[in-house]
Amino acid sequence: MTVKPINTSLKHHFETLMRKANEKASLMFQINYEEKAISLDALNQFLLLSFESERIDKIIENSDYPFYIKNHSSEDWLLTQFSSRAFLLNIDESDSFIDAVSFGKYRSFISKAKDPLRDTVPQYSFEKFINDEYCAFFSNFNTYYRLSEEDYYKIKEWQTTALIKLVGYEYRMLIKKIQAHCIVINNPLEFIISEKEKIENRLKKAKENGKVLKEILSDLFIFKFGNSNNYDEDLLIKNYRNYKSEVMVWKYITPKIITPLLYKVDSKIKEIISTEQTIFYTINKIADWFELVIKGLPIQTEILEPKWDILLTGELEKADTKILLLTDIIEEFAYNPENSEAEIKDYLIEQLEEYRGKFNSCEKKYLFHIHQDDKKYLLSRMFISNAFFNNDVQGELDGISESFIIQEISWLIAQIYKDIFNTHQIDYPHKDEAYFDIMFLLHQMVLDKELYESLQNSLYDFFRHFENYFLPIDIHFQNQRDTMSKLFHKAIDRLQSIFDDAETSNKILFLQSRLKELRQRELQIKGFQPRKKHTLYDHKYSKFFKEFLEIEAEFIKETRELNSIPLFIENKPVLQLDSTNTLSVQKLFTIEKETYLLQMLENLCITSNGKSILSIRKKGAIRGIVEALLENNLVPHLSIELLCNFIAEKIGLDLKSKLDESHISKDFYKKATSYIKNNNPNQL
Repeated sequence: MTVKPINTSLKHHFETLMRKANEKASLMFQINYEEKAISLDALNQFLLLSFESERIDKIIENSDYPFYIKNHSSEDWLLTQFSSRAFLLNIDESDSFIDAVSFGKYRSFISKAKDPLRDTVPQYSFEKFINDEYCAFFSNFNTYYRLSEEDYYKIKEWQTTALIKLVGYEYRMLIKKIQAHCIVINNPLEFIISEKEKIENRLKKAKENGKVLKEILSDLFIFKFGNSNNYDEDLLIKNYRNYKSEVMVWKYITPKIITPLLYKVDSKIKEIISTEQTIFYTINKIADWFELVIKGLPIQTEILEPKWDILLTGELEKADTKILLLTDIIEEFAYNPENSEAEIKDYLIEQLEEYRGKFNSCEKKYLFHIHQDDKKYLLSRMFISNAFFNNDVQGELDGISESFIIQEISWLIAQIYKDIFNTHQIDYPHKDEAYFDIMFLLHQMVLDKELYESLQNSLYDFFRHFENYFLPIDIHFQNQRDTMSKLFHKAIDRLQSIFDDAETSNKILFLQSRLKELRQRELQIKGFQPRKKHTLYDHKYSKFFKEFLEIEAEFIKETRELNSIPLFIENKPVLQLDSTNTLSVQKLFTIEKETYLLQMLENLCITSNGKSILSIRKKGAIRGIVEALLENNLVPHLSIELLCNFIAEKIGLDLKSKLDESHISKDFYKKATSYIKNNNPNQL
């Protein structure tokens, strides 16, 4: 029998799957769009396509096969990945493959159908916006079509200013009423905690039902000064969805809706002014104030509107002063004739690496976009908007100062390097250009959802950062080198685990097929070498992967006849998931470790008397705790999601979805790491 490489052996079956996926995608497009679009005008065709895009995007987001979906047109790539998974995992993914590829192709059909419809969108402008000229596209889509950048930012300026004026007046007015009420009651703090609980537990967990929402709103103290029954239920539900998902939808902030409300602000009306479109912004601001009071802010502290311009000007002046000081220090060393070129080069690279680290750890990277000369006029509006709606004035000021310093000093270092060494390219020691190989190599392995999305995110971040953040390109290249290298080694580790469990004959075919491809690729590369004295890089990752495969092949060759496991291993109990895929906390922790964990949660204000006191917005704290525990080997190395669910169950916290990385999780990771450092658990 002739033995073929794994790609070749599956090619006929693969082609059948591709044909079925194409047919399924075409049928979906015909049923879901073409047949329905016949009687629709351009606007409603666009609406239908947009609805389908959102629906498919959710399917793609939840799919375990994004690598099939997003490479639906790259048949060679798909065949390589499909055959790798089939041989090493020894599973038939044919049906899942057809579904995934068909969704990818269907999504591309939708995108192509949108292109000609975009040409039917009428031109819109700031003047038309102010004059309340109706545009169906502007009113129905969050994305702005056929609108100049200048007019776009003018509209955003108007919307931001108007919304802050309305919500700022309303929430300060209502807080004064709350403060007045607190003077005449016996336990004002208990009252404030109760009102906050109504927002966090009743409102944010409410069903999307107009009557229910009205009842909950009417039970809030602030609605003693307003009537929720006047709200339109359908409109209330739409805006409630945005409130729950913490999304700001600007299409509702129009002169027609907001201008009448601003007249009431100017008239100093002492009751709720907001409509369905704005009431949840006001509730959010009041909830933020409740939280400040619970943390210790005196209830009767007067809530004043910040002097935005003075705060921003002062912060920029402090940043300028620090930049001048840092410039003097760097230039003094770089242009000191007593320092050798080698010392200067090392110093400048070290400094640039320091600021690359500062950039990477900066949480407000979006601020780098507005430090470009043609975008600086946006700084004030962005500062005011973010500080106001995030309730974090000092955090925004710190972010602006930090990003400004990082950008200015990074460019200073790059310019000095060019001036002294007459080159734009930073000559990093052990500079690694071989990372270009990694994408090819990852495709030869077995990808899972996490690995593939990490790869896609790294590429997306590189191009987005390069285009928007206006930093020396060496920073972006170094980041990409680091990210791709870590991803490569993570993929190798995953592949090693898969090898350990793979069926031997399948594993042999995989190894020999991939080794053959790597050797053929090496031969092709050598074919270009006579034209050059040396290649641009040494393909170290290809060599590493080849050696890795050779070691595996050698191990199989040397141990194929052996099959021996110590008897005591066979009878050893193993930690297993039960039928509901859950584990009791007792199986994860010793009594001592459980006590340590519960005390940590109590000390970090995550629990009170063993029960969760986290708001919905702060559930991400659990992920931060788990990451710190994993890093310090205080829990078994299971998935983050599983561990989060264990801890949440123990403290009575309802987790309905996976906890993604967030500002909250990062903050509590730092707090938990500090706690572990200061409360040594080694004796447990």
